[in-house]
Amino acid sequence: NVRTDFVERVSKPVISGLLDELLARGVLSLEEVDEVHDRYTVRSDKARCLIDNVRLKGPRASQVFIDSLRKRDGTLAKQLGLAAESGSPGAQLASPSTESPPGPLISIQGQQWIRQCSLGEYQRIRDAEGDQIYPICLPRETRTRRALLICNVEFEHLSRRNGAEVDVEGMTKLLEGLGYVVDIHRDLTSQEMATVMKDFADHKEHRTSDSTFLVFMSHGVRAGLCGTKSRDETTDILSLDTIYEKFNNKHCHALLGKPKVIIIQSCRG
Repeated sequence: NVRTDFVERVSKPVISGLLDELLARGVLSLEEVDEVHDRYTVRSDKARCLIDNVRLKGPRASQVFIDSLRKRDGTLAKQLGLAAESGSPGAQLASPSTESPPGPLISIQGQQWIRQCSLGEYQRIRDAEGDQIYPICLPRETRTRRALLICNVEFEHLSRRNGAEVDVEGMTKLLEGLGYVVDIHRDLTSQEMATVMKDFADHKEHRTSDSTFLVFMSHGVRAGLCGTKSRDETTDILSLDTIYEKFNNKHCHALLGKPKVIIIQSCRG
């Protein structure tokens, strides 16, 4: 697999050289180059972000990438099956789906699996429901989206929520793909959940964000969500009103007028 081998083997100096040439030749924008440089510190993450972004731009961009790699690390290009004698493998490197409509951008790490709607569908929704759509005015390079995810798995008196980690992994992947930094907390009492929510609501980053997601996964009762010490419908329960109160305009002014999406996954213990 070219992508996997590239991520595992490419060096930081080669990544930097590739970014410089892809910027100079118009394959990547300055914003995209800065994202690889500044957002990621681990070499493999930089490599993954780089190759995924190039693959989405189609065969021409992929061929420019391959030509540049051949010049900077011919040995690696051969190991990846991208040497000159291999022909023109740009189409092979390119992602199968390279068309994306204008509109709100998905972060680079999400582009390989989050599929945007077609341009026609985007325009239809905008024309029909434009007055219900929150504008995204902050540029991607400066906005600081954050999301909160609380998941209770182990309880002192209730059954264990088997499989919950799979849900956490999937939700985290989705939110990160949409450009959110996800704060994850596990196995909290109702009081600890309230404290975590207060701390999250106080984050300064919300001032330069356009929205937030609040995700809660636990056992639940009619009155609300169960904390880890819950025994029944009246002990260690986080009420839904507490969630709304922590993020109302009075207690979370930085998110005033911005979408706050609350997702609750609860089941009876």
